[in-house]
Amino acid sequence: MDAAVKRFPMPSVLRYPLLTRGGRYEPRVATGTRVRKGDVLAIGRWSPPVGYLHAATSGVVEMEATAMLLHPDGREDAAPPLSAKDLVERVRDAGIVGLGGAGYPTWLKLRQARNGDVRTLVVNAVECEPGVSADAALLREHAEEVSSGIEALANYIGNSRTIIAVGEGMDVPPDRLLSAPFVFLRGTDPRAPRARPNSPPMEQSSPVAGDSGGGFSMDGIPGVEVVRLTGPYPSGSERSLLARVLDVDLGKRIPTDVGVVVFNVATVFAVHRAWHCGERLVERVVTVDEENAWLRIGHPVEELPLSEGQVVVGGPVTGWIASEGEAVTKTTRAVTVNRPRAVSPCIRCGWCARACPEGLLPQELFRHINAGHRSETRGLRLADCVECGACDMACPSGLPLLATFRYGKSERREQERRARNAALAKARFTARAARLEQQRVEQQKEREARMASRRKWMYPG
Repeated sequence: MDAAVKRFPMPSVLRYPLLTRGGRYEPRVATGTRVRKGDVLAIGRWSPPVGYLHAATSGVVEMEATAMLLHPDGREDAAPPLSAKDLVERVRDAGIVGLGGAGYPTWLKLRQARNGDVRTLVVNAVECEPGVSADAALLREHAEEVSSGIEALANYIGNSRTIIAVGEGMDVPPDRLLSAPFVFLRGTDPRAPRARPNSPPMEQSSPVAGDSGGGFSMDGIPGVEVVRLTGPYPSGSERSLLARVLDVDLGKRIPTDVGVVVFNVATVFAVHRAWHCGERLVERVVTVDEENAWLRIGHPVEELPLSEGQVVVGGPVTGWIASEGEAVTKTTRAVTVNRPRAVSPCIRCGWCARACPEGLLPQELFRHINAGHRSETRGLRLADCVECGACDMACPSGLPLLATFRYGKSERREQERRARNAALAKARFTARAARLEQQRVEQQKEREARMASRRKWMYPG
């Protein structure tokens, strides 16, 4: 994993699914359209609006029922660089989303951070899963560009504190982070202009805190800290990260509610490329079967050099089995291979409960979901499962706990959807019945009034 980030050959075709787990893309091209690298292929049409999907190379488009194919022509003709002067517009036009896995539009998060009372910017470079080292590889080879991205974000948001969180085993030389050309806050006003230091920052002999989990500030420049997180997985999830770095319990809130905004290190790098180079998000670093490589968005998984085994899109813990026609997307952090694992009945050891970062009882959830006891799962806080897969790793019986919990949550969502639809149908039926009853009463009153008028005319005395 310490080797340089590779570049795989251009695949024979790039595949862009129009239907994703988050929603759908609306095509902006048709079969036979010749596009340049960076041209808009589709626009995300769901809430929140994800934005643009760009061509990762030049070629000819072919439309399918649920996907868009791009046949490379080998010319690499590129669209003109982005030119928007506002960072939010530039990030939106570049199609940048959260590259840590969530896929939330970065331009929306930036706008929320600027409009809110955000004082702390956290850059998450802690790998979210064992066996995945894409963030470490990116930071190792592009520390200066990541620093430039942090500068752009901090200047726009106006935060007074910046924290870079790295993992315990991350081999990134911290001095490269601390000697990079950051721009830091001067004075106490978070909206005050920022200026570069007059002299380069000093070399630091021990720039990263030890196992205590503390931080390190650059000499003479307030507001930046490099924090090395130690401890078990999952340290890289947003909730765990803020709990350990800032002692903040999010609960049902989002980070901006507590004055914090979090960006993945790959997202920060993409912001740098968009702001300083005018580039769209068309490629990313992906861990491919224990090695890291730059992959273009749309690279078919079947054309990757993988070893024998069950191909999984994502990490070995939280990933899902690759389906036919699966391709690399903006949120793909890894493509791994799982080896067969023997499954045996639960032995009630409780290791899964001790491993759960949310304090759940995975063995009880597993039992009730398989038995169809949906009401019991509500009391056991199935909705609080963050799908980290720690229970899967701890289970000596090899039970598919995470897959079962995902199924249970999808079943619960479907049940809630049906309940909402049933309540809506009942409300519509009740409203219709009340409307018809009101019409009947009004018609009866009209008939009685007409009858009274007729009797009065027929019998005037």
